[in-house]
Amino acid sequence: MNEFSDWGSVEDAPEYTLIPKGDYEMLLEKINQESIKSGINAGKPRYNCQFTITDDSHAGRKVFMGFMDDNEISQRQAKALALATNTPLVGTMYQVLTNSAGKDFIANVGIRKDKSGEYPDQNTIWSFKSLPVAQYQPPQAYAPAPALPKKPIPAGAAQGADGNSWWIMVNGAWQQC
Repeated sequence: MNEFSDWGSVEDAPEYTLIPKGDYEMLLEKINQESIKSGINAGKPRYNCQFTITDDSHAGRKVFMGFMDDNEISQRQAKALALATNTPLVGTMYQVLTNSAGKDFIANVGIRKDKSGEYPDQNTIWSFKSLPVAQYQPPQAYAPAPALPKKPIPAGAAQGADGNSWWIMVNGAWQQC
C-alpha cells in the first residue's frame, strides 16, 4: 500500500469568506438524511441540504441548510422552495425536497450571526423565489388571414354612425344588420 507523504504538493485550504447578502440564482444539489443525535429532537430525521449558486461571480459557492419534518419553520421553508421550483406539494418533506432538487430558483442569501461567539458567522437562505418569467416571444409571423367577404348591402339600408354597421327599415322600424 502506498502511503501519502508529499505534503508540499497539497494546496492550502482556501480561506472561508461569506457570500455577500443578496439574491442569487441557485439549485438544491444534495440532500443528506440523518437522525439528530442529541437534544430534544434526538432520533428525529433531519435533511441537510447543499445549495449551489449557479450565476454571478459566486457561481459554484455553497450554502447549507437543514430541514426537519416536525418543525414549523422548516415546513414553511420547504413549501417556499417547492413553490419557487414549481414542485408539487405531494408526499413527505423528503420527497418534496428531492423533487425540488436540480431546479433553478432565486434565493435571498443572508448572514446569520452566532450570538454565542462560539461559531463564526455563516450564510443562510432567508427566502426562496421563482425565477422571473421569460419575456413571451410571439411565434414567427404568420401570413395574414384572408379578408372576409363583405356582406352585400341590402337595398334601402343606411350606414350606422360607427361606420361598421348598417340599418334597414323592416315593418316601419329600423333594425341593425
